[in-house]
Amino acid sequence: NEQVFLVAHEVAHDMREPILTIRLFSELLKSELQENLFPKEKEYLDFIISGAIRAENFIREILNGLPGREHRKSSVDLNEVMMIVQSSLQKQIIEKKVSFYPDFLPEVHGNATLLTQLFQNLISNLIRLTSYTKETLLKVSASTEEQVNIIINDKTLWLSEEELENCFKPF
Repeated sequence: NEQVFLVAHEVAHDMREPILTIRLFSELLKSELQENLFPKEKEYLDFIISGAIRAENFIREILNGLPGREHRKSSVDLNEVMMIVQSSLQKQIIEKKVSFYPDFLPEVHGNATLLTQLFQNLISNLIRLTSYTKETLLKVSASTEEQVNIIINDKTLWLSEEELENCFKPF
């Protein structure tokens, strides 16, 4: 088990440099070409930069989550989390004709990076299992009592028991 954590630490550490390089050169390119960029080109660079920042944050959380370290927790606005998830999955949402409607969601106490990764993986898996032939409505809502329950409701996706289990697998 200790060797697994050491390998995870090494891989996460080694991933930092290329991701930092991607972000820094994208920012440099955007800065130098700012006046000559078409809006779509600026959007693409912004997407690269925000993706690199999310990857940097995720790597930081992996390193913080290793034994002897604790993930930082704070107040997390789930509406912001859903905006990031929707932005990250925009290509898949458009390709699969998914109508994605997050309701107003509460703030929770947790780790923003890990919550973003959790929802992105779950929603990405659901989108992956949808059909290209029909439009899918994916609604995210919450009920609050003593704890927050997140409800992901798909009005058009019919999954077998096996497919449903696959939604919760990382790959």
